[in-house]
This record gives sequence, structure tokens and C-alpha cells, in this order.
Amino acid sequence: PYLFYFFILFIIDRSFSIPEFFTFSKIDFPNIQEMHLSKTIWLGTIILTTVFSFFEIFIWLYKKSIKSRRSFMTIIWFFIVSVLMANYFGWEYFYFSLLPLSIIIGNYFVYTKNRKLASILFSLLIISSCYYKYMIGFNV
Repeated sequence: PYLFYFFILFIIDRSFSIPEFFTFSKIDFPNIQEMHLSKTIWLGTIILTTVFSFFEIFIWLYKKSIKSRRSFMTIIWFFIVSVLMANYFGWEYFYFSLLPLSIIIGNYFVYTKNRKLASILFSLLIISSCYYKYMIGFNV
């Protein structure tokens, strides 16, 4: 994006200024007892979906071509490095791990052989997300 921004500004003869970065809000991980039921259900659904997604990807990873294996191993390593970075440098960097996690979860929902389980998990994810967002509106 910066290269594109630089070339556009160069073409229209403007000076290049580095944009201000916004700060991420810190993710708080309170105790399970302190969380509202909607947040507990939502986090449980996300964790359950993530676990099934990783199991599914590791089960069929050896069946794929070399190019596909390399790309998925790059995504998995990106996820591991971003979680480690968030662990050591502050949990506000956890947002970087959402990109590979969304790819892995999306891959699970598209390519799994167990369609019934994937449909149940997807429905739970949608319902719990809507319920959680609804409860945020009431400041719960």
C-alpha cells in the first residue's frame, strides 16, 4: 500500500508523508466467572471452530500437492509467529493472527467432508456472534 501511495503522490506531484498509525484497543481476557454468558458462548464457539479447523487441515495436508502444502504451512507459521509475537510484545498484536486464522477457518467451512458438523458449527458461530453483538448494544 505504501508503494502504491508513493507512486500516486509522485504522479500528482505531492509530497510523501507517512500516515499516522491508529492504536489497537487492548484485548482483555478476564476470568471466565466475570464474563457475560454471551461472550462465553461466543469465545467457546470460536475456540471450538478453530480446533476443528486445525485438526481438519492437519488431517488432509499430506494429501495435497507440494504447492498447496507450502502455502498452508506458510499460513500456519504466520499464525504461530503472530501469536508468539502477541504473547511476548503485548496482546494488542493478537489482531495480526486473525488473518491466517480466518483463512484456516474459512478453508474448513468450504472443504470439510463432514458437512453436518460444519453446518452446525457455522450456525453456532453466526447465532453466537449476533447474540454477542446484540448484548454489546445493551452494554453487557
